[in-house]
Amino acid sequence: MQPGTQRIRIAPYTPHRQPGIQPVKRGTGVRWSNFFVTISTNYKVKNGDMSDYEDKAEEFVDALTWLTDSKHPERMLSVVEERTKDRELVKGDNVLTYTSDTVIENGSDARGSRIHSHSLIQIEHTTFLKIDPDKVKRLIYDKISHWIPPRKKSKEEPWKAIYVHIRMVPEDSKRILKYISKGFPDGGEIKDLAAKFSTMGV
Repeated sequence: MQPGTQRIRIAPYTPHRQPGIQPVKRGTGVRWSNFFVTISTNYKVKNGDMSDYEDKAEEFVDALTWLTDSKHPERMLSVVEERTKDRELVKGDNVLTYTSDTVIENGSDARGSRIHSHSLIQIEHTTFLKIDPDKVKRLIYDKISHWIPPRKKSKEEPWKAIYVHIRMVPEDSKRILKYISKGFPDGGEIKDLAAKFSTMGV
């Protein structure tokens, strides 16, 4: 993928079976950060119903397209305020390039099969930044709350029903790139989602 692009793919339905150091280019203040982000809706597809999976996955695509829009890095990313004077993230200013590659799938384990996504977020930036998991949970919940299962322990803070895991990965991590493309025979797209994502200029 070229820098500044956004891609979201839906993996085929799977039948059930029984954060790092940011490198700095010396003298420039430019950093490159690579985040591997997993977001689970905790929604289990109804009795292996593929249409239910596809319907929910399409809505999840819309939510993730909005969240990872490279024109609005402030949605997915946050400033580490205690380490910088910056108070916001601006594309073309302190966020130079922003690329995301996402796949949506369901787990294959009958006990833990939930619709979820894996994203590789790659950013070139000049300020200290992070991904706040609670912020991501709230934003995703606001988009798809009508089908998110309620929390069992408490009705307060319902957005916490969504699970988010974030970690830093090396830029050339072939294992991560292969993982993002799993379920796609040639690493390409199973389903044409051209209308669901856009290519952003750097």
